[in-house]
Amino acid sequence: MGPLMKIGRRNCILLTNLLVISGSLLCTIKSNYKVICVARFLFGAAAGCFSLFCPKFLAEIAPTAYKGPIGSLSQVFICVGIMFCDVLGLLNEDI
Repeated sequence: MGPLMKIGRRNCILLTNLLVISGSLLCTIKSNYKVICVARFLFGAAAGCFSLFCPKFLAEIAPTAYKGPIGSLSQVFICVGIMFCDVLGLLNEDI
């Protein structure tokens, strides 16, 4: 087990929210290219943490009959969210 698991999965999810908030704040300030790259890195780290912590947390709190479908749906929604952002990026692309 990693050092973060000592504080529990729910608290890890709450700490990951700090990554998202700090990345959002960095994106809102008038900044240069390097700051935007740091903010994007924070968003990526948060997405990775969420894709790790959330399915395990959902498997802990879900009834036994629904553990498989709930864990699978969280990964499906992560993939759908990534696809949605990619489609929005393609629509804004200058041809």
